[in-house]
Amino acid sequence: MPTLPSNRGLAADERDERVSVITVQRAYESLEREGLIHSRRGKGFFISELHDHEKKDIASVSLAQNISPYIAAAISEGLRPQDVKAVVQQVLQQNIAKQGVTR
Repeated sequence: MPTLPSNRGLAADERDERVSVITVQRAYESLEREGLIHSRRGKGFFISELHDHEKKDIASVSLAQNISPYIAAAISEGLRPQDVKAVVQQVLQQNIAKQGVTR
């Protein structure tokens, strides 16, 4: 099971800019709340194993968060919901063709 560096270890990593231990701790806590990592007292932090449906759920939430501002901007610029759907459908089809997805 892959492990992550300790809070202090990551904060003091010489390859990166120095980051506050508190900042690393908050990031780890956030990842733990999301179920992406888990900790074992005295052992450290470990990357959680995710099932396919969990990965898809995370990807769906991420997509919604990332696309939302663009949809809001398109609507505020006068596109109707059906226009937005048509553009999204077109982009989706282009990406499916590029990646050779058969779904």
